[in-house]
Amino acid sequence: MIAPCIVFIDELDAIGKSHNSSRLYGGNDGQEQTLNQLLSEIDGFSAVP
Repeated sequence: MIAPCIVFIDELDAIGKSHNSSRLYGGNDGQEQTLNQLLSEIDGFSAVP
């Protein structure tokens, strides 16, 4: 039997980039990749290579 659980991630906004930063202004690819991977894992979505 699979028991339900709650995953609490404190300060999730610290992982993502700020609203006014972009690649043109030196956005951080590492933060973007981390956020994308985290969201993919949460959604159960697998990215197409």
